[in-house]
Amino acid sequence: QPEDLKSECAGACLTSNGVLLPCDCCGFCPSESSWLQREEEGEELLEALPEGMYTAWAKMEEFAAAHPLHGLSGRWKKHLAYHTEKELNEAEPDEVSELTEDLSKYWSQHWRCLAALLPERGEGGVVAAHYR
Repeated sequence: QPEDLKSECAGACLTSNGVLLPCDCCGFCPSESSWLQREEEGEELLEALPEGMYTAWAKMEEFAAAHPLHGLSGRWKKHLAYHTEKELNEAEPDEVSELTEDLSKYWSQHWRCLAALLPERGEGGVVAAHYR
C-alpha cells in the first residue's frame, strides 16, 4: 500500500523499542525514514508553539465550564467562534459538519453569557435577538 494512501486509513502505526509496527487497521508499515521525518516535523512544530497556549486553552475551558455566564467565559467562547469560522473557511468537506456544530455551540454560549450580563430591558435589543 503506497504511503500516500495511509492518510485515508483511520488506524494507527506504532513503534515499540525502535521497531516500526504495522497499522492496527490496514496493516501498512511506513518506512523508517518517512516515520522519522514526520516525527521530526511534528517535534519542530510543537517546539515552535508558544508553551502557554495549551495551558491557557485548558484553563479557559475549565473556567468557562465552572462559570459559563461570566464575562471572561463569553469572551473566550467568542474567541473560539472566530477561530472556528477561520477554520471553517479552509475546511475539507468532511470537516464542515463538525466545525459548523462547534461554531453554533460557541456562538450560543457567547450569546447566552451576554444575555445574562446584559438582560433585556423590554426594548428587544441585539442580545435578546441573538439569544432567541
